[in-house]
Amino acid sequence: MPVAPPPEQTLGQMIRQRRKVVGKTLQAIANETGLSIAFHSQVERDLSSPSLASLKLIADALGVGVETFVRTPEISGPVSRHQTRVSYSTGMNGPSYERLSDDFVGSMLNSVIINLPVGYRAQEAVHEGEELMYVLSGKILCTVNGEERLLEAGDSIHFASGLPHRTENLADVPTRVLWVGTLRIFNKNVPTQSRGGSALDPADPVHDATGALSVTEGN
Repeated sequence: MPVAPPPEQTLGQMIRQRRKVVGKTLQAIANETGLSIAFHSQVERDLSSPSLASLKLIADALGVGVETFVRTPEISGPVSRHQTRVSYSTGMNGPSYERLSDDFVGSMLNSVIINLPVGYRAQEAVHEGEELMYVLSGKILCTVNGEERLLEAGDSIHFASGLPHRTENLADVPTRVLWVGTLRIFNKNVPTQSRGGSALDPADPVHDATGALSVTEGN
């Protein structure tokens, strides 16, 4: 399976650089995403790897799309072929993802296969929409609104994303999960309503034509 090439900067460096450009504090970003300030600090220091959903909330708070930080592969049509599907991740020790869903006008669903490393535990998140998770292999603990549910291969869970939720890999091997949700991960320049409020205008001059940050961080 092809693997996306690593970025020139770490994810944490890119997020911190963007935060400095827009002039926001860690506390301000945490207020907008609903994620803890400690988690944001760990992400910026590359001590924690955010889930794709958490990264979406962070990107929205910074007024950009997820593709600014992670090169999510394009889908050329309605069919995703396993032989050519590109795997990408949100950090060295974080989950890797395989994109399944297309992005077209009016599309509502986003879907990925999530490969959770051993011991990975996602940060609790709250955001708009709903999601469904189906365990392909391995075992996860899914906590929704404080209620823990152990899911093994063949099990699924469907819940409102407005409830606090997180996922943890309890298996001694990587766990593989099919995720389908309405969180607009691949819908470029469409902000998600997180707990804290609205995002910045995504039309921002600090981006080059590819969506990559083109500025250098100041002191």
